[in-house]
Amino acid sequence: MAWMTKRKDLGIAKVVPHAHCNPAVIGRAPGIGAINFSPLALFGAAARCSHLHLVNPAIVTPESLMIAALVEQHVDDVKNDFAIEASADSLKDYVKSYFAGTVATGLSYLKMIHDGYVWSDHFENLGGGSSGTGKTPDFVFAGFGTGVALVESKGSRGRTPSAFDARVRDGYTDQVEPHLGHAVGGVTATHGYCIGAYLRSTSKADLRIHHTAVPVSGNASGGADPPSISVVQQGNYARAFAMAHSDTLGRTILDGDGPVRVPFVRFGWRGLNWLSSYVFGPFGIGPGWFMDHFPEFERRLPRWWIGDRHGPTFGFAIEERIALAALSRFLPADFSKDESEYPLEIPILPLDSEVGSRERPDGDVFPDGLAVVTLETKYDNLQPVIWERKTGRLS
Repeated sequence: MAWMTKRKDLGIAKVVPHAHCNPAVIGRAPGIGAINFSPLALFGAAARCSHLHLVNPAIVTPESLMIAALVEQHVDDVKNDFAIEASADSLKDYVKSYFAGTVATGLSYLKMIHDGYVWSDHFENLGGGSSGTGKTPDFVFAGFGTGVALVESKGSRGRTPSAFDARVRDGYTDQVEPHLGHAVGGVTATHGYCIGAYLRSTSKADLRIHHTAVPVSGNASGGADPPSISVVQQGNYARAFAMAHSDTLGRTILDGDGPVRVPFVRFGWRGLNWLSSYVFGPFGIGPGWFMDHFPEFERRLPRWWIGDRHGPTFGFAIEERIALAALSRFLPADFSKDESEYPLEIPILPLDSEVGSRERPDGDVFPDGLAVVTLETKYDNLQPVIWERKTGRLS
């Protein structure tokens, strides 16, 4: 049976610390021994990590469905442990590489958010790091009091355990370690990880992690002053709004220059309000409303939002309080003010909160407020609203 509902466990089988002599580098060991996640969490994580540049959500959603269609056929819906079944062995070599890399990236993202990190962006988008090497990590992660971490992801189904361990080690020493202590996007990278997803076993996959060692004093990294992670948050929410709304809004968050009135669809779900630009089900708000009132927001609507009932279909939305805080932070009404004059505090949704309940298959929620919601979501109070940049409020 295809993987559609069963939450899975994935353990961390090996942790290897690497000492660093730069005083600006303060390690942080993994604080968890395993993660537990739903199919939608993995599909959504893989989708949000797959594009380097901002893209129209009409492109992201079909790609999310493609990832789901590929992965769900090779993971069972019964066992507690996450593993790739032997059926995936029949894939062509180039598909196997894409498959393992995509799954590994999604699992790395889930490991990081389960370990206290909230926001992320691609390393390439932020720029910086050491000029002495051409090799770079995949991502930059930040959270409250976590410091700023560089992350490289590796995955394999065919290598021997020792060969894969060596690959993960090299990923840390070649792609992560050279950039530690350097400014990435204007903020110092304090530590890093290479997270390897070993997918060879058909009964129980695992994670193998090489990371920056905690100093002998025992002080873990963290305590980064809030303004230092603003650049990571900005890239994070540019991508989140691109997925839940439009690439136009995502670019506006990065550039600060764009529409001053933004249309959303608001709906209630799991006791909170959510914002999106999608049409939810056959009785939702039609795409014509957006094009009639806001032609600058091009909406190439994903086919499933207008009635496609084939397969597990889903899209994205952002929790309203978090959306408004992020919009006000990165699209302030008063351009004359310095960024530091605006509050940085953006709410988060803890993974163990009621909103992120583990027993409901109608969607899943990430701590930065982005949600993956299915066509079967039981929502209420669906209505069109408009965010006004001048007031920072919805009308």
